Amino acid sequence: MGARQSFQWAVSYPEMVGRYIPICGSARTAPHNLVFLQGVLGALRSDPAWRDGAYTEQPVNGMRLMGRVWAGWGALQTFYREHLYREAGFSSLEDYIVRGWEDGFALGDANDLLAMGWTWQHADVGATPDLGGDFERALGRITARTLVMPCATDLYFPRV
Repeated sequence: MGARQSFQWAVSYPEMVGRYIPICGSARTAPHNLVFLQGVLGALRSDPAWRDGAYTEQPVNGMRLMGRVWAGWGALQTFYREHLYREAGFSSLEDYIVRGWEDGFALGDANDLLAMGWTWQHADVGATPDLGGDFERALGRITARTLVMPCATDLYFPRV
């Protein structure tokens, strides 16, 4: 989410930001990203241990499921098709999903993961407090030299 933060800084502090390069990011969350995020956040919340946020121990099964769902978006289709996870030291696709994704998510904190998801869902420079939701006005505040670096193959922020 570094690209998003750089857009926000450029809007919020135009007198301080002289240059920035957002890489594979956007100034507001696209509807497709919202749908994706609802899925991964829902996976975490599906764990009975979640208890609507009143959990007494981490909902590890939900966090692992969140990692498994995210695995489908965390690497390009080519990575999976060409079995490149083997070059990274994983013995199989399942090994990659478990050790490369589930285990990492299980080490986190459920509320931290949900807060990161919420932040991504609500990212929109137009929501800057004094702009009243005006996205175009927000972008017009940017005075910094800007190099926006899209990615031809990114699943979240494709070059369009």
